[in-house]
Amino acid sequence: MSEGSPSPEVTPVEFVSSPAPSTNFPGDFQSRSFNINLANGVSDRGFSFPANVNSRVMASVSELNGNFVPFMGQAGIVVSNVVPQNGGAMVKFNNTWPHPLNVRVSFLWQE
Repeated sequence: MSEGSPSPEVTPVEFVSSPAPSTNFPGDFQSRSFNINLANGVSDRGFSFPANVNSRVMASVSELNGNFVPFMGQAGIVVSNVVPQNGGAMVKFNNTWPHPLNVRVSFLWQE
């Protein structure tokens, strides 16, 4: 194989976009946060807020200290998937810390 050519294991990725990408976002975004105790490992959690299956929903997670203030701890906490539902969203997390942690999950959504 010549230098600079891709390895045979690399497969090109085809990106798919919606038929008519939206460049304007009508309506206002809403937000809500939840303080929860998150188990270690992979877990799915449901959250209730006024979204629906067609809403744009984004989630973030922050570790909380003993006073429930967000801080950058040593734990790796990942939001793996966010699925809008009527009345909220389902979220898949991965907490790599060997123990449960107090975290804040924050949502930003648009109906």
